[in-house]
Amino acid sequence: MQEFITKKERNIIIREPKEADVEKVMNFFNKLLEEDTYILRYGTKVSLEGESNWLQSVLRKIKRKEIVFLQAYFQDQLVGQVEITKGQYRKRFTGTLHLGVDRDFRGEGIGEELMKQAEKKAKELNIKLINLAVYDGNNPAFSLYKKMGYKVFGQLPKAIEFRGQMIDEINMYKNLS
Repeated sequence: MQEFITKKERNIIIREPKEADVEKVMNFFNKLLEEDTYILRYGTKVSLEGESNWLQSVLRKIKRKEIVFLQAYFQDQLVGQVEITKGQYRKRFTGTLHLGVDRDFRGEGIGEELMKQAEKKAKELNIKLINLAVYDGNNPAFSLYKKMGYKVFGQLPKAIEFRGQMIDEINMYKNLS
């Protein structure tokens, strides 16, 4: 567990999820869905049962050292999370990163701190290279990833339907070694 103070002087705790967090996880994800933000999933809200099954799966993967998964809490509210999923077989030294921060907490350094902590844990899992995808037009995320040392290695034209338009997916990577 790590603590830090955001740019708005809010005390944030970063830790792995627990089974008891399921309702907070559901509320966090449903808020992202409602916002229709830059995430792949959209539409129907997730149920408590669905999130419970998903969280159980995440907790098993953490135990098996297949995933890094950290959450940021302000008081008792989940305000951000990061996941780095470890590749398999010949790609076991790579990880794929996904990051989400509550819209009311963006721009405070939470995403950056989550990524720093996740990258440290990824090294412990022998992950040497992290890749991610960002929507073209998601300038705050793109800027954060560049600041964190990620480099563009490709762009998939019109790969994502977002708010009625087809937009590009930008692929980035960072070498941890």
